[in-house]
Amino acid sequence: MPRAGTRGTPPRSWGSTAARSTESSSATGRRDTCPILPTQQTTNEGPMPQHLVTSPMPREACDALLAATRFGRLAFTFRDRVDIRPIGFVWSEGWIFGRTAESGKLQVLRHHRWVAFQVDRIQDQWNWESVLVHGAFHILGPSSGQESQETDLAGRARSALKASMPGIFTESDPARHRDLVFGIELQEVSGVRARLSNAPERALPSDTE
Repeated sequence: MPRAGTRGTPPRSWGSTAARSTESSSATGRRDTCPILPTQQTTNEGPMPQHLVTSPMPREACDALLAATRFGRLAFTFRDRVDIRPIGFVWSEGWIFGRTAESGKLQVLRHHRWVAFQVDRIQDQWNWESVLVHGAFHILGPSSGQESQETDLAGRARSALKASMPGIFTESDPARHRDLVFGIELQEVSGVRARLSNAPERALPSDTE
């Protein structure tokens, strides 16, 4: 007979670990498994299967999600490395504005300006919206060494940030050390939404599927 831990018989600790995990989950109400599938609707003929449908979002809906969101993810590259950072932001007619402080990330972005930026609105795993932006990262203001156009954009960015976050750039601002304003010029904007449907609709291809 195979010994415990040899092929054919799982180690004794496996069962005890699983039992402890089950007991812990039951006691805390926490689930260690994947989320439960959505409840099926029923008719007189029985359960009605549901289908996950994804579809592209029109530009107006993409802009609306960007305008309603204050937190997103910035992706950029350096040589063969891709990095992603969470950032606070405000959307303003074709631009994403935010603020930062001097850092290694900023040094990279000064030389590799092409970035991707993503925001989401998630109801659950079956119902969500996601917008992806591609564009150029700009450090705004006189300290950037750019032309007056970016200086004008810095004023616009500061106004948008102040309207969104009262008290920003003041002595009472908890992040007052972040005194550099940046902008991402929206050059490509795309979005996708997901929802459950009772009809087996044909969804358009999506990179997020």
